[in-house]
Amino acid sequence: MYPGQATNMSDHGIFIRTPRPLSVGDVLVIMLTLPMEVTGRPPEAVRCRARVVRVELLREADACAAAGLSIQSCERIEATARRSN
Repeated sequence: MYPGQATNMSDHGIFIRTPRPLSVGDVLVIMLTLPMEVTGRPPEAVRCRARVVRVELLREADACAAAGLSIQSCERIEATARRSN
C-alpha cells in the first residue's frame, strides 16, 4: 500500500501525486473517499481500478511522480468490508 494524493478527478480519470515511481501501463487499485460535494450524499468509500496513462516526474520532497490515471472500474466499499481491512 502506498500513499498518494488525488489532485484532480473526473468521471473517467484521476490525476495523482505519489512517492511511488509509476510507469505508463501500470494498473493500480485506488481506495478513496468521495466527499458529499461529489456524491450529493454522505461521503462514500470507493475502490477503483485504474491504468496509468501519463507520468510526470517530480523533484519535490513529498512526491516523485504525478500521474494521469484512466478509471477502468469503481465500486463502493461497504462499511463491513472497511472494518475488516
